[in-house]
Amino acid sequence: GEDVNALRELAIQATILEKNQEGLELWQRLLALNPDPNVAAVAHVNMGTIHCRLGKFDDALDAAKCAVECAPDLKEARYNLAMAELHCGNAQNTIHILESLLDQFPDYPPAQFILSAAYCCAGQKENGVDGIRKLKDTPLGAHLEIPCLELGQSLILAGKIEYALLVLGAAIECDVVNKEILDLFTECIKMNDKAQQLSETALTGLTDRPPVRFEDLPQ
Repeated sequence: GEDVNALRELAIQATILEKNQEGLELWQRLLALNPDPNVAAVAHVNMGTIHCRLGKFDDALDAAKCAVECAPDLKEARYNLAMAELHCGNAQNTIHILESLLDQFPDYPPAQFILSAAYCCAGQKENGVDGIRKLKDTPLGAHLEIPCLELGQSLILAGKIEYALLVLGAAIECDVVNKEILDLFTECIKMNDKAQQLSETALTGLTDRPPVRFEDLPQ
């Protein structure tokens, strides 16, 4: 039926098992029952996770904003918001969110990692590299290649090739590296070069066109 606890548990299992469409439908059914704000926040957090898996990062950003609105102090909601902002190309927003979050929860390794990555993406490489090196001395350090690789992959899925290059390059510089990271970094370079070539070709094709004045554009 429409029991809140039953729906929540079923939705959690669907999300864990990556039954993504079923999970979204269950979380939406739960939200339709107008649960208390904390339960609603959990629903939006999990919906954001599913949207990220599906490469729908604008939807993930909307879900994360709803989660924070429901439960402003829920650290997972603010973390998801930071992640969504990064994948939508807003590294500076990510930094702002995570610096505030880490002031409140200083021992939160996932947030420390994403903040380091966001620094790299925002042109603050020194801060980013310093953060990655510090994480190498924590329990996360033994397996730091995994989040670096996964973040690079998800940034590529989001179409943020330059961000992926910056993150993977910083990881390599910090000796957080394996074959998969090197292969992905090489692939990023190729994709970035191809994108630049396409952009240059498009600009060359525009040089013979008359200039566009703002007042000529439709209102």
